[in-house]
Amino acid sequence: RALTPKVLGRGRVKVVSRPTRDGELAEGSLEGVDLIIVANVPRPTFELGEQLLTHLERGGGVWFAPGARVDPASWNQAFGSILPRPLRGPRRAGDAAAALDTRRAARLSEFQAKHPIFAPFEDPQRSSLALAQLMSYMLFDPLPTPRSEVIASLSEGSPFMVTREVGEGRVLLWAGPLDREWGDLVLRPDFIPLVGETLRYLTRESSGSLLSVSLGSTLRLELNGAGPFTSLSPQGIRVVMGRDRASSQDTQNQGRRGDGWQLDRVREVGHHKVITPSGTEADQLQVGEADNEGELIARRYVVSLDPRLSNLRGGNDAQNEEKEQSKNATMGALGQRRELWHIGLVGLFVFMLFEGVTLYQRREDPLT
Repeated sequence: RALTPKVLGRGRVKVVSRPTRDGELAEGSLEGVDLIIVANVPRPTFELGEQLLTHLERGGGVWFAPGARVDPASWNQAFGSILPRPLRGPRRAGDAAAALDTRRAARLSEFQAKHPIFAPFEDPQRSSLALAQLMSYMLFDPLPTPRSEVIASLSEGSPFMVTREVGEGRVLLWAGPLDREWGDLVLRPDFIPLVGETLRYLTRESSGSLLSVSLGSTLRLELNGAGPFTSLSPQGIRVVMGRDRASSQDTQNQGRRGDGWQLDRVREVGHHKVITPSGTEADQLQVGEADNEGELIARRYVVSLDPRLSNLRGGNDAQNEEKEQSKNATMGALGQRRELWHIGLVGLFVFMLFEGVTLYQRREDPLT
């Protein structure tokens, strides 16, 4: 659903499924294709790798998303000339933990915030992407390849998103599949704007983007037409947007037709719409698609939680933390007991020494 035209804009994306034969695309199947997603393909052939290389040299894009079905050796052999990093194999998050009950999920913790893929986010570390829990991920070879860059890493230090330029095209390699098999990243609200911006980056499409803002922040948008514009929440609550005069002045200075609109303190986490009645000036400018109620959807945006103001640990992690604190308290008490026992031993030794000296003196005294 993240790839539907209703989300990314009318006429911008068309998803086509093409059959393969023996792991190889049929001749002519790549005509007119801008982006190819290789999603958890088990054993790709060398011929498929050659086809993807030709596609990239012509300016196309390729998105690799390996998962549990993938054979790393087959991928390295078939895609070795275009992969941003060779694959080493899957790894369970938290394998370095001393016990299973202390194992924790990996999280996205480091982002190249200035990379175009993260353009919709004010701060990727404050987006719902940082809330995702990844139970497994694919390990990559640590040596970088030419024209490659790590743009997102996990809390355990491993790269999660790596890009590379091959010929005139672009490649993106994820360390996990595009489903829920290894984690819940695809369930986070900001997954959709991330996918939308990824498509634009790989296809070099610069029109529009799906904006992401934090809960309680101020939303500012450039919208064509004189309005009125209304924000529609996932629960059906409508809030009329006001004009942002400063943004409108910047638009006029840059010679673009548009107007700035503002919504103070966005509420409700989820996917929101900016709508205007059909038949207005915005309708004539064709800035969006019409919904079932005859209203025009001018823009869409996502509201997510700020992880810095939220508890990022799940219930299991919280329980593990309580167990760890209880364990530390118990160990501390045992340590105190051991210290007191040592003191008792020293005291007993001093007493026995004193008693021995006293008895010895009494034995040498003839009057006793």
